[in-house]
Amino acid sequence: ITGAYVRRYFQWRLQYEWMAVKKSRNVFSLLMLDIDYFKKVNDTYGHLCGDMVLAKVALIIQECCRKVDVICRYGGEEFAIILPQTDLEGALACARKIRACVEETEFNYNGQTVRVTVSIGAATYADEGVGSAEQLLEKADTFLYRAKETGRNRIVSS
Repeated sequence: ITGAYVRRYFQWRLQYEWMAVKKSRNVFSLLMLDIDYFKKVNDTYGHLCGDMVLAKVALIIQECCRKVDVICRYGGEEFAIILPQTDLEGALACARKIRACVEETEFNYNGQTVRVTVSIGAATYADEGVGSAEQLLEKADTFLYRAKETGRNRIVSS
């Protein structure tokens, strides 16, 4: 539906980037993104509309990211984006662009306009307390949930 990589590839690629950054002493970041109130879209407009929203959000993410960035569908309405050679400032710039573009987009389905927003958690290899790829993922996921808990349609990185 989305054209994004699947979770299994994400898990492999996250480990690959982790090992590469440990060797090179470079940096990389991770964004975890979730479509806000996606269940309401499915319940109100149907699953075909939900599929269309998923596909278009994936396209927006792709347009906002660089070709070297790795966009994966992590689960349901959740995406993970690996940003090689990107510090937290760069990751936040990418996240702001994605969040704004999704918010500004009108999704048209069967003559109806549907609007969605996204919540994003951002973490980087250089974050305190990140000693493994799993900890980086956990930190980005924790920040995503904090974004959702504090009002949605926002980005949290600490």
